Amino acid sequence: MKDRLRRRKLCALALMLVAVGLVLAGPPYVRSRRAALVPGTASTQPATASKEVGENDSRIARFDTFQLVIPDGWERLTEREGGEKGPLLYLRGPLAGGQHLIIAADVYPVAKGVTLNGFIRTYTAEWPIQSFPVDEEVKFCDQQARMLGFTNADGDNLVLFSLHVQQAFVIVMIAPAETMPAHVENFHTVLDGLQLYE
Repeated sequence: MKDRLRRRKLCALALMLVAVGLVLAGPPYVRSRRAALVPGTASTQPATASKEVGENDSRIARFDTFQLVIPDGWERLTEREGGEKGPLLYLRGPLAGGQHLIIAADVYPVAKGVTLNGFIRTYTAEWPIQSFPVDEEVKFCDQQARMLGFTNADGDNLVLFSLHVQQAFVIVMIAPAETMPAHVENFHTVLDGLQLYE
């Protein structure tokens, strides 16, 4: 019990530090503690870049279980990817209200039997917000998905969650506050370029 309280306090402190970092340096998406996100995960190994032929094509980001054709107006910033503090995929898009639209994607291993809503509850359990102005069930690559939207210090956040072959996809777009409706089409354009491997 004491460990749990200590962990919660540390998480609250970490969230506060991340918020300060976001204001100072932009959104560094954290994907640490991968195994702790979903108890009983099938693997603790993060998804990795694929060794497939054609990897050097700057318009296609290839990974072990999916690929993304990067649309015009978007660029991949590999220096912001990977490690303990970066997402698997980081894209910078067009300027909107003085800042670039940002899309970051991560993939997490999940155990057999984990449901989409169960994963979302675990993933968002320590978020400071628990009520979402946007909360919709959607389809993503013919898979069941759920979209959550909210505004924080970074601006408007639209987060897509989906499960595919014992992996959970978390894809977020950040836009300036109160502007997301004008940029949803940009998010869909990027998502339309994603292809899941069987």
